[in-house]
Amino acid sequence: MRGSHVLMAAHVGRRFRELRGNFKQYEFARRLGVNQTQYNRYEQGKRLPPDEIIIRVAETCGLEPEQVIWGEGYAAPQNRNSDLQSLIDSLSRLVRLLDAETLEDLYVYLKEKSDHTYKLRRDLLLSAQNALDRIRRETGPG
Repeated sequence: MRGSHVLMAAHVGRRFRELRGNFKQYEFARRLGVNQTQYNRYEQGKRLPPDEIIIRVAETCGLEPEQVIWGEGYAAPQNRNSDLQSLIDSLSRLVRLLDAETLEDLYVYLKEKSDHTYKLRRDLLLSAQNALDRIRRETGPG
């Protein structure tokens, strides 16, 4: 891992340990749908967990993903629309400075990220739907 990744992995590992609380590692790992060995790597800061795992930790702990990383005191900006517009304006100015080849690289990168995010959200939704169907079958009239 690069230097910044090592620092971030260590920080996220400490947060995972805090959020796990009194659960045993294997119990928390099972709740997240990963094996204990892999979870231990995240907690020890040996691996930076993928977004999907951070989202699962957030859902398990009733937090936002940003709170998993930055702490429960983290609060999203109150005026998101203003912040979003400021970001759009800044990006617009930046994009106008890029040459055609760099713009194409940026497009490909963003397309891959959006496809990954779509797949991740779709997989999480399907998993939730499957769990609901299983619960309905197990608790339904019979």
